[in-house]
Amino acid sequence: MLGVLRGTGYQGDVPSPTFPILIDYAPPDVRLPIVHADLYRIEDPAELEQLDLDATLTDAALLVEWPERLPPGTWPTALRLTLTPDGAGRRLTAGAGSDWGARWPIR
Repeated sequence: MLGVLRGTGYQGDVPSPTFPILIDYAPPDVRLPIVHADLYRIEDPAELEQLDLDATLTDAALLVEWPERLPPGTWPTALRLTLTPDGAGRRLTAGAGSDWGARWPIR
């Protein structure tokens, strides 16, 4: 998340939102509104309704850690970035829904 936030101009500390679950970043600190969600503590999909993440999508970019806590099929058109260990580094893989079209060319 740090790299994405830095890429949008954010210069402050980037804490993990594990305790508050959601952290908002707003202009002028970033170029566009961002909500950073950490779903690690979500144990029941019903808890997600209280977060109203769907409403967030209309006003901000939503960055989600632990997306596997979401019900299957949630946001099928989302851009999904995954980091996995790769030797001494990490490998980034991407999956993009049909809404991304030419904006995110996956090869």
